[in-house]
Amino acid sequence: MSSYREIPEVLEMPGVRSALTDIKNAIENQAKALTGTINLVAEDPSIPEDRKAELVIHLTSAICERTTALQPIPFADFFILSPIQVVMVLALSRVMGNTVTRQEALELIGSVLKNMGAGVLVTQGMLGLYKTAMPLLGRAVTMPLIYASTAGLGYASKAILEARRDGRKLTSEEVLRAKRQGEERAKSKRGSWTTDALTDEIDLWRNRMAQYDEYRTKMSGAQARILEIEAEVAGLEAEDQQIERLLYSQDEVKAEFQACAQQVGATLEQQNSELFQAEQRRQGLLDQLAVVESEINEIQERRKQTEQSVAGILGRMQHASNVTPVAMLESKAGVERKIHEANARKSQVLDERASILAERLENCYAWLRPTEAALKALAALDDEALHDTEKSISDVQPPVPVPTSPVLDVKDRCLCVIDERGVEKTVARLDRKPDAVAEHTGTTAPPS
Repeated sequence: MSSYREIPEVLEMPGVRSALTDIKNAIENQAKALTGTINLVAEDPSIPEDRKAELVIHLTSAICERTTALQPIPFADFFILSPIQVVMVLALSRVMGNTVTRQEALELIGSVLKNMGAGVLVTQGMLGLYKTAMPLLGRAVTMPLIYASTAGLGYASKAILEARRDGRKLTSEEVLRAKRQGEERAKSKRGSWTTDALTDEIDLWRNRMAQYDEYRTKMSGAQARILEIEAEVAGLEAEDQQIERLLYSQDEVKAEFQACAQQVGATLEQQNSELFQAEQRRQGLLDQLAVVESEINEIQERRKQTEQSVAGILGRMQHASNVTPVAMLESKAGVERKIHEANARKSQVLDERASILAERLENCYAWLRPTEAALKALAALDDEALHDTEKSISDVQPPVPVPTSPVLDVKDRCLCVIDERGVEKTVARLDRKPDAVAEHTGTTAPPS
């Protein structure tokens, strides 16, 4: 590969290197813009995987063709177009679920060029000679050649990525065959297009992906607001549970006091009986006066401790009586009103998401008729589940238009596409909590 990176002597001419640097910077800016557009193409679930791969290859080839027209320096196309072609390989790997790094993308391109052998040098030599000997005619000839060459590289890279995903390794002949087939396909498609038409299509897909990016931003913002509201509701519910625990603890204190009062009454009665018996023994047994007095002192000390215990219990009872159940119930009612208000705001945000989704389905899934229940069920999904559901809807799109558009509806807590014959195809299971729909439609009554 070192021979492909050697800079021709023409680049050492005065002023050529500086001009090439300016052109290269401009091309890199286009590559950055292309990266954003192609990444959005790779993420848009309304585009099937095969169509995404074709779009990535087609848009990259068109950008490379237009770049070649802007770049007048002979033998420099390889170095300027390489960053754009790396963007193409990175996007293809994302579309196919086998994401690679930039270094791995460079190595993959290198393996394709290595299999081509001298063909790379011949192609680059032809481009350089056309721009040197016939600058005006060269542009008309080299632009379709660049389009086909880039497309061939893209389809060969796609074949390698598919083989890796399936645990296979392509031979050199299979890589070259995939590249030749891609070039022939690109030539047949490119032959009917003008340069202006390619430019218009690039701008068309940039605008469409900008709309998808705006849609995704709106949906993510709405989901973030829902998460904030749910966090607020969780805090209010925790406060409500704390109040219930306080109410329950008050009942426990009352029960404990009653049990202690009974125990203290029994203890005092027993101690009074013991004291009376001791006094009787003191009167009858003067010779044992010292022993009896000691017993009396001990009993009196135990009685003092019991009275202190009673005083502590009475203090706890007094403290518990300061917090009335009525005040706690009023606080609980206030918290329940706040929970209802928060759920109403959440339902409003879900309606906003449903409206956004209605516009999205009308633009990207015109072949489908969603019911109101389906829109509400979609709006209740988080962004990740909604993304997967859109992919499932794209997979069941009829290959050709049908007289009666399929219906998107909710059946048995599943989101289904129902065709004109009544055949149901499940595209998502609605696993959110059962009251999600009630909260959305506003059927939850406010607390009294």
